[in-house]
Amino acid sequence: MRVESNLNLISKIVLTLVIGGILFYLMSSMVSYGEINADKECENVRVIIDKALVQCYALEGSYPSDIQYLTSYGVILDPYKYFYNYTWLGSNTKPGLDIKINNTGRSDFDDIK
Repeated sequence: MRVESNLNLISKIVLTLVIGGILFYLMSSMVSYGEINADKECENVRVIIDKALVQCYALEGSYPSDIQYLTSYGVILDPYKYFYNYTWLGSNTKPGLDIKINNTGRSDFDDIK
């Protein structure tokens, strides 16, 4: 009777550990998928802004000193969703551009207005 009780307890512990391991694996997979998806999303936004920069340079002969100027070229900036690091280096030098996901809920552009 006591041996059966111990085996029953051991089997419950093993089952709990196996289920816990599976749940841990699934949760870590979901987190890494979300990070990969966020990186692709930022890259897609960067490509759109880059195309607008090239179009602006081709039509006007210079790169804009401010990223908000690109809204006249159809770019929709969402400062509540992304951080835009736009580094203007001069009118004939392509600006540096880095985009990250904004998890703060605060806009980059709030300070500008």
